[in-house]
Amino acid sequence: MTDASKPTFEIGIAMSGAISAGAYSAGVFDFLIQALDAWEKAKAEGTSDLPDYDVRLKALSGASAGAITAAIGVIAAGGREAPATFASPAPGSQDIRFTLGRLYRSWVTRPTLVSSDGSPDLLSLDDLADGRPVVSVLNANVLTAIGTEALEATGTLSPRPYVASSLHLYMMLSNLRGVPYAIHFNGGQYNMMTHADRVHYVVEGIGAWKPTPSPFADTDSGTSIEATSLFGTTDASARPPEWLAFANAALASGAFPIGLSPRVIETATLQYTKAKFPISEDQSELRPLPTWPEAWRVPSQDHLFSFVSVDGGLINNDPFEYVRFTLMKDPPRPNERKAEKADRAVIMIAPFPEAPPFLGDGEPSLGVLSIARHVVTALRQQVRFKPDQLLAVAAEGTHSRFMIAPHRVPPRIPGGEEREETFSIASGLLGGFGGFVLEAFRDHDYQLGRRNCQNFLARHLTIDKNHETLHWPEGAAERLNAVIRKTLSDGSVRDYVPIIPLVGDALPEVPYPSWARIGEDAFALLITRIEARLVAVARRLVATEATSVRMKLGLNFLLIVGRNRIVDYIRLTLLQDLVLRDQIEGWSLPAAEMRPEVVRAVLAALLDPAFDLRTEAGIARTTKLDVSLVREILDLLTGAVDARCQTWVAPWTRSDGPSLYTLVSRRPSFLATLLQGRSPARLFAKPVVDRK
Repeated sequence: MTDASKPTFEIGIAMSGAISAGAYSAGVFDFLIQALDAWEKAKAEGTSDLPDYDVRLKALSGASAGAITAAIGVIAAGGREAPATFASPAPGSQDIRFTLGRLYRSWVTRPTLVSSDGSPDLLSLDDLADGRPVVSVLNANVLTAIGTEALEATGTLSPRPYVASSLHLYMMLSNLRGVPYAIHFNGGQYNMMTHADRVHYVVEGIGAWKPTPSPFADTDSGTSIEATSLFGTTDASARPPEWLAFANAALASGAFPIGLSPRVIETATLQYTKAKFPISEDQSELRPLPTWPEAWRVPSQDHLFSFVSVDGGLINNDPFEYVRFTLMKDPPRPNERKAEKADRAVIMIAPFPEAPPFLGDGEPSLGVLSIARHVVTALRQQVRFKPDQLLAVAAEGTHSRFMIAPHRVPPRIPGGEEREETFSIASGLLGGFGGFVLEAFRDHDYQLGRRNCQNFLARHLTIDKNHETLHWPEGAAERLNAVIRKTLSDGSVRDYVPIIPLVGDALPEVPYPSWARIGEDAFALLITRIEARLVAVARRLVATEATSVRMKLGLNFLLIVGRNRIVDYIRLTLLQDLVLRDQIEGWSLPAAEMRPEVVRAVLAALLDPAFDLRTEAGIARTTKLDVSLVREILDLLTGAVDARCQTWVAPWTRSDGPSLYTLVSRRPSFLATLLQGRSPARLFAKPVVDRK
């Protein structure tokens, strides 16, 4: 039961797309639940010095990995598992490793390229058995199994008091079929098609708090789904179809194009007639309506509508607005932002803090394949460009919008300064896919999410100490050392207090996770498994997609001839990112008085499979380092003791040409060296070298 007489601070969580870095978002959500559990327990036990208000979770939204995290997080929050603890926690530190076991297993234990116990993984071939066609580069059956396991809510439903009894959950989808719309003007009609789709679920019974009305979400086309129909189910075949559709929608949102298989979503046309858009101007009488085919336009008749869906983050990677509008008292009127008045807030979890690569002069090249590849990258980056929403988060004095993103800051040495590491999350390599390489990468990010969430709750999710309606007992914040004093841009000093106090088992410091690295043997096994999957997928594609015997013979020949080069390209691409981010064992840098990250940047440039040989200027252009620093690092690496880090200088060059470099492990063979870089198989092709 909840105390309806108490003032309430409402929160909503928006989880951005993240691919394998969803493990970080999961860790953040895990600790948030732990902190709220601890607070509720302290209140029930009559602990003194607690705030005189409640915090309540009203809505969640997610795209891609964020949708999967939100969906599984909702199910995990409905049951109660005993928290898992560290084997040997440090004295005085947090001993809890995770609170939501279902969420941890779904993100850390299960989704991996190479399983440690021989169970199906993302590179296994069971999805191709019995002549099945290729639907994705990776084995998406693993994700289906994860979704199925997440629905195994065999425990007793135990509604949490701080979660809404009718919890709104929005999951973003990219609808490849599209929905046609039109807006009518006096002078004509503007026709358009949207591929930015979503599903809206109202999960009943996960929480016990009866939420305040939401004029936006309560009148939207939401599908009600009862927690009681899931929990207590022991027979896999008896899982409710509405929950199977729920899991399918989450997996559809996370279906990264080509890499993971698309999903079919089945819905109906009336869902779109009722759907509301989170737009800043309330023009409900003029809102766009679908223009379905003529045969479907029967008044009040619902028509089955199905579509193929891929990665929800492809079009809307940061579904911030759906949660913000759900929290609004009178949409589109904004929520109160001032620290002394705010009574609701959106918390955005954004797992990618690292800046996307900035191309150098002359990049991309004008080749057809180069342009096609960079167009896709440009579109994906553009959907993350939302200055209208994010500037409001960053604005001083805004206490209705918050963001939590990865920060890897080692514990400060007494007398030393706080230092942010160059790379924050282990899953950030390969554009976010890298977390699937190793369970230790995902575990690191889960623990970092927990640690960052603890710091966020203590220092950043705050209100004014003298809030109009939300109060702490007199002197309580001071006694708990919870007051945060800040000097504002106008020179004034204000005191803030955490919205969610850290008490009980949420108070000890979450340990700083050690940076995870893959061993050389594990890396070699990974490449072997990638090659096996690559060959199997390629052969199946040839068998099912080639239209003639001649085409099949030709493609199989190309596979035989190019197999080693393709695998080597993949190996170097992986190794390049692992070395750059210091995520592989055995690459010991020479001792030098320069930052290790700049040395690794040069090493990574020498591993770039797009080049056979590099110039100083080319490396400087790629790494954005000064040419003189690049030259100094190359000289250092030429004499490196560790053969892996040792550079090789080509013995040939024109009198006016720059020196050419590569790693010793990539140097041309003796015969190729005599041919100035041309291998016997490529006598008429020059080695790929940087422009001057």
